Amino acid sequence: MKKVNSIKSGLLKRNSALLKFSLKAGINLLKYKDKPNLIIENLIGKDVNSFVNEISNYKGSITKAGQILSQYGEYFLSPQINNQLKKLQSKNHYIDFEKLKSQIPKELLGKFIFDPVPIAAASIGQVHIAKNIQDNKDYAFKIQYLGIEKAISADMMFLKLFINSLKLVPKGIDITDSIKEIENLLKNEMDYYKELKTLQIFKKLCIDKSFYVPNSFKEYSSRKILCMEYVKGTHLSNIEELRLNQEKLDQYALSIFKLFLDEIFIYKYIQTDVHGGNFLINNDTNQLILLDFGAYLNFDSEVLNFYCDFLKYSYLLDEEKFFECFDNFIIFTKKPLKYEKNILWDYIKLISSPLRSDNYHWGKTQLPDELLTEGKKLWKTLKFKSVATEFMFLDKKVIGLFSILKSLNSTVNVKSLFIKYI
Repeated sequence: MKKVNSIKSGLLKRNSALLKFSLKAGINLLKYKDKPNLIIENLIGKDVNSFVNEISNYKGSITKAGQILSQYGEYFLSPQINNQLKKLQSKNHYIDFEKLKSQIPKELLGKFIFDPVPIAAASIGQVHIAKNIQDNKDYAFKIQYLGIEKAISADMMFLKLFINSLKLVPKGIDITDSIKEIENLLKNEMDYYKELKTLQIFKKLCIDKSFYVPNSFKEYSSRKILCMEYVKGTHLSNIEELRLNQEKLDQYALSIFKLFLDEIFIYKYIQTDVHGGNFLINNDTNQLILLDFGAYLNFDSEVLNFYCDFLKYSYLLDEEKFFECFDNFIIFTKKPLKYEKNILWDYIKLISSPLRSDNYHWGKTQLPDELLTEGKKLWKTLKFKSVATEFMFLDKKVIGLFSILKSLNSTVNVKSLFIKYI
């Protein structure tokens, strides 16, 4: 990690960077529309370190976009390139601690001795270890970047203008709700009091001993800082450091898939920003430590009921029940959608195929490429005026989940696990 004095929060600087990356992405999408690996490789350029270095300077939604790129990289990039991209998950540039001290109440600066070098730095804040002077214990403080709220607001403004000006969405389609959903999620992540509450709720919900949820301390937290128990471990994204045999990696993969099902079917709280940087492995207990509760969403039960039914009927290959549920969902969203039934059903059968496998090899799967091909066929048949956003972040969750299972090179029987939930 490299120390910098501040994030680039100015409207002109951020919009210039966004314009450059967006235009480059648009050109590559047109040039290599059937080759996602070339789209990503050409966006990154020949020097991946330079790309990561530049993205890290902006933080906020720009760095978050880089994190999403690293998830797709599991499928479309070489391990050498993707290992560099993974730095964006927790080890990108950090802000000089002296520039963050204004975020910390003076009384806390009198009670704790902060290590000026963070143990993690991500898109919205960075984590510092601080020793409590009274009890001599170490605590983890997540401190929000100064100016990040202004930076993200600038990004959202640019995103709206860019999409409209370049006509990236077909004429007549309104994406206002989608932009608003993204903006709301980012704003929620910037409220550490909300994250504290979610962390405490999830600690009660998650009784699976495979996982550990750190304790949190409201008396030392605020909207801009979050105090948690300091727990040591190795990030799941650092596979090479773990030196675990494949049997152990498969166990972790199955646990993470089970967590996904628990969140959807039982907890109704779902982490929508899933990557290896949000999991630590406790080297003593072998538990998976859950990090980053800012991106957890408490979904409406009716929305999740639809989603659970989609999973259930696609697994059972019950076409009639699936489309009965799907049509009811369209009515529920109040956003009319016309589709070709046969083409949509082929896509659903494909995307749900891992659930029906007795031994699915996530490391060797060609599913992303196959879905890309079928998705293009499907997209051409869809007719709508506005996008239903209800599952937008759930889909992002699934992408992250697939990427982690891919990175672990796991071969696990998710079928035997899934049938217990339906």
